Amino acid sequence: MITEDTALTFSSAKSFNVSSRCLIDNTMVQISSGGTITQSCIAIGVDETNHNNLIEVLPNPTSGKVNLQIPQQFGQTKTLEVFSCTGQLQLFQTSRFDEVDISILTSGIYFLVLTNAISERQTIKIIKE
Repeated sequence: MITEDTALTFSSAKSFNVSSRCLIDNTMVQISSGGTITQSCIAIGVDETNHNNLIEVLPNPTSGKVNLQIPQQFGQTKTLEVFSCTGQLQLFQTSRFDEVDISILTSGIYFLVLTNAISERQTIKIIKE
């Protein structure tokens, strides 16, 4: 399914003309003048709900500390990281995974990333007031 206007003109099964990129089924597709098609993945959001390993962060939004409730199915937590919405690492912990103090951070949206012993990661959005 093409979800944006594009100017694709097919003259036969193997030749075509194009004047722009297009988004087809959430994948950016660019057709070059040489007749090749290249694909690149684009991120359109963050999956905030994983029903298998639902980690709770309370309170959220917060102005200081948040408490984490990590289910046993997630396994042993090895690291906790907090990233800004621009991807910069703000906090890093290798112990005490039940609480995170984000009071030193400025107001905004952050992503808390927990990594377990087998390198599985869970990402949770946190709003700092």
